[in-house]
Amino acid sequence: MMDAMSSPALKGDRLGFSGLLANFAFDGVDLALPLERLFDDMPNMVFFVKDRAGRYVCVNRTMADRCGFDLKSMLIGKRPSDIYPAALAQRYERQDQRVLASGKATVDQLELHLYPQRRRGWCLTNKYPVTESKTGKVSAIVGALCSSATLSIMPIIEKAKTGSVGDGKIFVVPLSEVIRVRTGELNEAAI
Repeated sequence: MMDAMSSPALKGDRLGFSGLLANFAFDGVDLALPLERLFDDMPNMVFFVKDRAGRYVCVNRTMADRCGFDLKSMLIGKRPSDIYPAALAQRYERQDQRVLASGKATVDQLELHLYPQRRRGWCLTNKYPVTESKTGKVSAIVGALCSSATLSIMPIIEKAKTGSVGDGKIFVVPLSEVIRVRTGELNEAAI
């Protein structure tokens, strides 16, 4: 089996997760779970693995879609600064450096991210250090981003938006986000 952190062979859009197998034993039988299929089948979750230099070595279909790429392979070897607007990229790269340097995870970090057609929206980000089993050295980052309620209510906003005063507001309870339908303003700017 391929080492989980080695660069995956590029075969069209079949990247890497075939080399990223979750190995475990169940009832005395060694099993391998193909993570590519698992994470590609989760349309509201972004999944990625980055090397120590912050380059993507594995991504799922959702990440490629949100970043506007036809193939997952188009993201491999790129850093956030190669893909995202500067303000977002700088934040993501600083976060990566903290995880790599400290060896501590970033969990449930609410932040802006890209959604289909490269629109911005809120999500919860989790990034975990990946350590080498023999040395304990942090050699990579694995991350997952879960969509916030914003993604769930986008169809409502699109249908309700007329551009006129009175389109309304949507309050996500507990009040974690406010969106002004007419202008798209978020949170304090929408109140």
